[in-house]
Amino acid sequence: VIKGNKKLKDIKGLGGVEGHVESIGIYSNPQLRFVEGLNGVSSTGTVLIADNKELVKLDALAHVCGELQYGIGIRNNPALQNLDGLSCLSKLGASGEGIAVEIDGNDALENIEALNHVQELEGAALITNNARLTSISGLRKVSKVGANKQGVAIELVADPGMTNMELPKLVGNLPGSALIDNVGSVNLDLFKGITSIDGDAKKVAIAIKSSPIIDFGGLNDLVDAKGALAFADLGQAVQIDRNALGKPLGPQSPDRQQPHCQGQ
Repeated sequence: VIKGNKKLKDIKGLGGVEGHVESIGIYSNPQLRFVEGLNGVSSTGTVLIADNKELVKLDALAHVCGELQYGIGIRNNPALQNLDGLSCLSKLGASGEGIAVEIDGNDALENIEALNHVQELEGAALITNNARLTSISGLRKVSKVGANKQGVAIELVADPGMTNMELPKLVGNLPGSALIDNVGSVNLDLFKGITSIDGDAKKVAIAIKSSPIIDFGGLNDLVDAKGALAFADLGQAVQIDRNALGKPLGPQSPDRQQPHCQGQ
């Protein structure tokens, strides 16, 4: 852990560290711009990078490969533009809170393409408060997500530039709620292929708020939601087409089928 070093500008002196380390934690180092010195690390349990005002690159972590047992957290690094040092990861486990990936409050972050080899998330994906982030396409190979302790699987909040929310490999059941608030997307293609969604601790399955959504077709495959479907402050929406709520499950008669949404 490298934490609270007000004048620290580089960590090149750690260049002799090689192989596996228990965790990588870099917190509250206001003058640190790079993480050169960790180039020899090839595996770790987690990567947590937070509150580093001048940090611009994570490239030195490029040799960290495979699975991170406890996931990653990238929070409040206002100068960080990408996650390029994390391009060798294939699977993210979950923290004690049930979070596989948390990317929050990185004002300059433009993309997360470096995560494009990740195929499984054992916990939730929380991507919030990243003003310049336009897409989550870096997670396009993800075919599995988990949920955090609150029962949330996906949270995309306060990412106003995010116009692409697609996760094409994620199909079938979503094991927790999806919360979408103040994003830039006009569609709900995030949900294409999702047939069922488990509710969270607040008995919500989907909450869509304060976004320019006009196309609800991404919900076409949804047939079972174990919680409320909430749509609020969608200023551009004209119609939520009945067909966007899929072919319902259950013993209803063919001419009176309705979406099966428990908890509404």
